[in-house]
Amino acid sequence: MGNCLRRESSSMVWAGDDWGSLNSSKNHHDAMFAEADHDHKGNNVERHRLLGNMSSSSASAGNNHAREVKIKITKKELEELVNMQGLSMEQVLARLAEAADDSKYELERQRSWKPALQSIPEAQAQSDKKLKETLLKLTKCDKAWKSAEASIENSERQAREQLHHLKEVEDQLAHAPIKIGELIKELGQKAEEIAKVEQVAYNLGQKETEAHLKSQIMTVCRGFYLRTWIEALNVARVDQALELRIQRKCSIPQLSESRQLPLFKVILLL
Repeated sequence: MGNCLRRESSSMVWAGDDWGSLNSSKNHHDAMFAEADHDHKGNNVERHRLLGNMSSSSASAGNNHAREVKIKITKKELEELVNMQGLSMEQVLARLAEAADDSKYELERQRSWKPALQSIPEAQAQSDKKLKETLLKLTKCDKAWKSAEASIENSERQAREQLHHLKEVEDQLAHAPIKIGELIKELGQKAEEIAKVEQVAYNLGQKETEAHLKSQIMTVCRGFYLRTWIEALNVARVDQALELRIQRKCSIPQLSESRQLPLFKVILLL
């Protein structure tokens, strides 16, 4: 019969042709692990190689058995482990069983991850879809935000322009009374100037009219005097050959400027 260790977790270590069983507590295992701390460096390397091979065997065996893990080891390898560890056969088998349990626990833990790992692609696809939808919504929101910003800037610009125009109107209204007073004053000055011009024009026209009437009166008076003189000569039956009949000698004596009478006096005298 070979050497074998079966634990509560249904892990099994098989060595050679013989089978055996051993039950030990966790404290006993910890004590056995502490006893192996004095090994040499060369023995540690060889021990790790053998234990690594056994761990690989237990991992491959765990894929085929869900509840039982078997570790196959030759009798020679088992003896080498016993010699390197300085432990008894049962202690080495207990350690191998502990390693098998750890491998089984790791396999079961990885097996529990399998559904979650299988659901990752579907979850990733859904996440990508939601991400695309979110990006599309963000793009629309960004466009709406930019449009709103442009509208706000346009409204602010129009408000600034209207405020500037309102200030200009207020300034004009503030200066309006002053300008109105200046315009009234200027209008009064223009009215005075117009009155003066009209007076000058009236005076000038009066003088021109007076001079024109004077010249006309002298002409009319001369003609009237000649006609009256001729009629008087005709009534007196004066000979036509006399010098009194000569018209060029019949004239009104010219008055000097100092002796000229006003127009209305000349008219009255005539």
